[in-house]
Amino acid sequence: TVSVLYCVPSIGVMAAATASAPRLRFIDIGINLTDPVFRGSYRGKQLHPDDFDEVLGRARRAGMTTMLITGGNLAESRAAVELARKHGLFCTVGCHPTRCGEFLSKAPTPEAYLAALDKL
Repeated sequence: TVSVLYCVPSIGVMAAATASAPRLRFIDIGINLTDPVFRGSYRGKQLHPDDFDEVLGRARRAGMTTMLITGGNLAESRAAVELARKHGLFCTVGCHPTRCGEFLSKAPTPEAYLAALDKL
């Protein structure tokens, strides 16, 4: 039996597979697909063409059967919902603790920000 260890850095998958073993399956519970790097943009500069569909394809070929897109704030949560609907994935909706200041800066009131998240 031949064993192979492979890693797909762009999607965070590392797995060991053997010729005689069944295909491995993974669930990524925190994939940050709203990050512009998946569209080729790094620190505001377009460094390569948008390869979002290729990233998803590589993930699925590597055995990623389910992906949970992370929404780290209101804007990302909106994008996560759209991506999840479009690509048959799942997502979280919320505000990461490092961005909790947005409850005061991105809406008239904290209650309004929370209501906008809840509406998603």
